[in-house]
Amino acid sequence: MLSDILKKIAAGAAADGSEILYGVVRSTEPLSVTVDSRFTLPEEVLVMPEGLETLKLRLVHDVDGEKMTKEILLRQGLKAGDKVILLAAGGQYL
Repeated sequence: MLSDILKKIAAGAAADGSEILYGVVRSTEPLSVTVDSRFTLPEEVLVMPEGLETLKLRLVHDVDGEKMTKEILLRQGLKAGDKVILLAAGGQYL
């Protein structure tokens, strides 16, 4: 089912000049993605949806003047080695 959806997206992408590419996250700080082991895209050309970013919640609790802080990881985000599908259009990659 997912492959059918991806095929439809790819067909539509070809019609408007955009392109579907497959890559692997090389690093996250700064973000870079290697595409098909051919070339590496730097952070400057990558547009990353918010849902793929790391999300942390920082809690600060004040008890009698003493602050206690705890950080909770809500969403991992991308990490090196993750496989990604990119939509390339106009020099930008989503």
